[in-house]
Amino acid sequence: MRWLASTIRKVIICRNRPFGLLWTSQLLSNGGNWLLQVAVPVYVFRLTRSSTDTGLTVVAELVPLLFLGPVAGVLADRWPRLRIMISTNVVCAGAVSLLMLATRPGQVWLVLLAVVAENCSAAFFGPSYQGVVPALVGRQGELAAANAWSAAAGGAVRLTCAPLGGALYAVGGFRLPVAIDAGTYLAAALLVCLIRMPPRAATRPAPARSDARPDARSDAGPAGQSATPWSSSGDAVSARLTDVVADLRAGVAALLADRALTVLLAVSALFLLGNGACSALLVPYVVSTLGVRAASIGGLYSALGVGYVLSSYVGRCAASSQRLRATVMGLIGLLVLSFAGLFDVHHFATALIFIALMGLGGGSFLLLEQTILQRRAPDQVIGRISSAYSTVVMAATLAGALLASLTVSWIGRPAALNVAIAVIASGGLVATLLPARVSMDSAAPSPPAATTAPLGAASAGS
Repeated sequence: MRWLASTIRKVIICRNRPFGLLWTSQLLSNGGNWLLQVAVPVYVFRLTRSSTDTGLTVVAELVPLLFLGPVAGVLADRWPRLRIMISTNVVCAGAVSLLMLATRPGQVWLVLLAVVAENCSAAFFGPSYQGVVPALVGRQGELAAANAWSAAAGGAVRLTCAPLGGALYAVGGFRLPVAIDAGTYLAAALLVCLIRMPPRAATRPAPARSDARPDARSDAGPAGQSATPWSSSGDAVSARLTDVVADLRAGVAALLADRALTVLLAVSALFLLGNGACSALLVPYVVSTLGVRAASIGGLYSALGVGYVLSSYVGRCAASSQRLRATVMGLIGLLVLSFAGLFDVHHFATALIFIALMGLGGGSFLLLEQTILQRRAPDQVIGRISSAYSTVVMAATLAGALLASLTVSWIGRPAALNVAIAVIASGGLVATLLPARVSMDSAAPSPPAATTAPLGAASAGS
């Protein structure tokens, strides 16, 4: 048993206590959140018998992340990131608790309010998390290992918690999974409170801004961010908005200055544009073409979760490779094969195999992308670059789903699916623009002056 104990102590979540606390907090909050992925839409539909109201819960989840992403990235670079993460978990716990008050059809607005409030808060968590992880583990090989553990946790949550939420709902009613979700958010906030940033992350320069005023302060908070987000509380609203715009421009400039990050963002947008279209047509395809019961769709999502679990290893290997172009092209090729097999081979058993491969390829690509971003983005703008990524891919996912829904009646489902697969394949062509090799310790240049960069549009929060 000594060798087992020794092996466990070498695992990064045990060896690096701060990251272990962060990883556990994410596991808890994500697990609680996925408990409601099934429970909320089922509850709304049973409450109202309205497909429109049920669909609005999905919109309520996505829209806050899309519109608040840019501002969230700015604040994640200006405020102490650990404090942001603690606050968002507490606010999410309160927002989720509102769901218990909706007991009649006329109170569905409470459900929508709770979902919007939860995701508004969660929008601020993601950019902060992206900056904290490399501060805790460094930007070398440990970063890929940390992201691999995060991917494994995400896959396990997808595999188990969504069906578990449905089971809890069936056993104890809607309030049981809601109460558990709120509890996991509070537990996650407590764990983040216990994290202490390493000395190397204790101080760092505030984001450079060409319009910085002489009285601007750069006091470092405990997480290494500026303790005062703007120069003084007496500033006019217009001046604060100018600061936000300047910060956004600096973040976009830093993103555009790095070829690898810019091309990766384009590849990711094309992948998720096609993925959004395929996701919108998945249920109709499974029910009508494969001829299986709607309940069997849960088997597909479980197979997808298995793929995501396996992607923690494959993605770590991909993130550790310096052959960026070949690695990304290979993963996109695997995704094209998976989508084509799922939708062009009309057999449910093979669909389980191909959707598992889809989870493997998609999870590996996202892990690779996340690691490259954390490794190359300058620390003082990593929140804004992360939020730019999340906003663009969220918009691409929504656009893909909307386009598929609007065009399927004109060109038919098979043609719409194959067009979506072609869009994903075009991401492989764009990947040819990536650098052939990247250094493991490369970092993006510091952001140029904010006035020289155009203001760009800047999407896995708790």
